[in-house]
Amino acid sequence: GALSVCRRIRESWADRNLSVRQFTGGVTNFLLGCYPEGSGPDDMLLVRLYGKDTDLVIDREREISSIGLLHSYDCAQPVHATFNNGMVYGFAPGRPLTREDIVLPSFGPKIAAHMAKCHCIRPSQDDEPVEPRLLENLRMWLSRLPEKFSKEDTQKSFESLFPSRQQLSFDVSQMIGMLRGFPSPIVFCHNDTTAGNIIYREDQGSITFVDHEYSGFNFRGFDIGNHFCEFCGLDNMDFSYFPDRSTQLIWLKSYAESTHRLTGDGKHVTDEEVEQLYVEANVFALASNLQWTLWALLQAEHSLIDFDYIKYGKTRYEEFLRRKDGVLAMMESSS
Repeated sequence: GALSVCRRIRESWADRNLSVRQFTGGVTNFLLGCYPEGSGPDDMLLVRLYGKDTDLVIDREREISSIGLLHSYDCAQPVHATFNNGMVYGFAPGRPLTREDIVLPSFGPKIAAHMAKCHCIRPSQDDEPVEPRLLENLRMWLSRLPEKFSKEDTQKSFESLFPSRQQLSFDVSQMIGMLRGFPSPIVFCHNDTTAGNIIYREDQGSITFVDHEYSGFNFRGFDIGNHFCEFCGLDNMDFSYFPDRSTQLIWLKSYAESTHRLTGDGKHVTDEEVEQLYVEANVFALASNLQWTLWALLQAEHSLIDFDYIKYGKTRYEEFLRRKDGVLAMMESSS
């Protein structure tokens, strides 16, 4: 099992008793941590077991490639082994942030700086970006929605809380049309910076991102706008916590300053640059809500994890509808 795999990776563990810690809170996979008894958890190896049918939403080969690329830039722990339904990889020391943490002014600049660092990663020759992940996900996840949910109560909930599948198809087509030609650079994105996927190492004052299942080349604005949506939580998502304009502008200015510093272009941040980032973030926050609506519906059909995917999807879809007209108006005024 998991312990024998870890002992093969760390030969010095062969004759030692290993402790196993189960991590909770994930809504896609099952995660175990293995480390020798008597040693600290910093020496841990993580064993991730993929959730049921998660290959419908996650390209595992691409995930492994993304982690390798990130590791080469010191932005991820290495993958040590893969097997049919999971992988073993390094542990990032520190504590996961909470929703309450990521809204604090003390954490915003650190998160913005690390995101800017990831966005500066250049593709390897084998990983040339073809299509932004957002567009690929919208098309693919829509096509994989069941015609009818296999569980009767899930089907009833869908019928009472959501429009028809045809309406969702129209929403996706309209969203893709809105983004056609919209100015947002394609960069390497994490694409899922929930609070729990951000690790803070207090002794170094540093931030890193973990869980790179959805990582890949995407619109810069998606990573930022999606992160702003994460201010609203996960289990009981509340969009009253979505950052207001002034909070966003502070975060975006910090991101822009970090980008100029990392690229060494010698430029100073301008108001126009921050305003462009503000428009991008809010356009792609809208797209984020639609993408994760489709994800939630797929998970409601296939996942064995105890999480109310239908409720989560409904919350995201309601916010998509609520914000759509305002974002359209924002796009028109900025063009």
